[in-house]
Amino acid sequence: CIRDSVNGASGSFASLNVDSALNVSSGSIIAVSGTLDVASTGILAGNGQINGDVSNAGAVGPGNSPGTLTINGNYDQVSAGTLDIELAGVVAGTEFDTLIVTGDVTLDGALDVSLLNAFELVDDMTFQIMDIAGTRTGTFDGLNEGSIFGSFGEKSLQISYLGGDGNDIILTAVPEPSSLALLGLGGLLIARRRRTG
Repeated sequence: CIRDSVNGASGSFASLNVDSALNVSSGSIIAVSGTLDVASTGILAGNGQINGDVSNAGAVGPGNSPGTLTINGNYDQVSAGTLDIELAGVVAGTEFDTLIVTGDVTLDGALDVSLLNAFELVDDMTFQIMDIAGTRTGTFDGLNEGSIFGSFGEKSLQISYLGGDGNDIILTAVPEPSSLALLGLGGLLIARRRRTG
């Protein structure tokens, strides 16, 4: 069980269970010869590196509002797990969270996205939230390729699992579906008036 932050120091473990909070600060390297297990009550966050596999049944949040967390191994997110991503601009690693995985990724569970510091999305803004060197199987729960989700002012996000070199996860800002429906309805009313006028 790990309850405190790892600040600037490296640590080596045969296995590691996170049932509270583990913040891996910039410059820190946690080496795990087995698997780092994030329990349902656990949170793994920070800008450091994990050398080993990570299994997420709790919450993983790259960065420290925002930033980059690197897993030099495989990442397995089960149905109880959540990936927390914060967006505050379009510059990777400094303005939005990125999870880098040098191994394979298996996805399930939730993706939770929030905006920081009154950041506003603009159409076609793109955020590569996961950089995956290996293969990816699965998707976030309820988010298939091309799914639109969230409500951020008048914008939503569209997810793609085919970004970057073909298997990285990209979010793109798009108009909210309800806004598109209203625009379409407005266009139909204008066309109808022209026909009847």
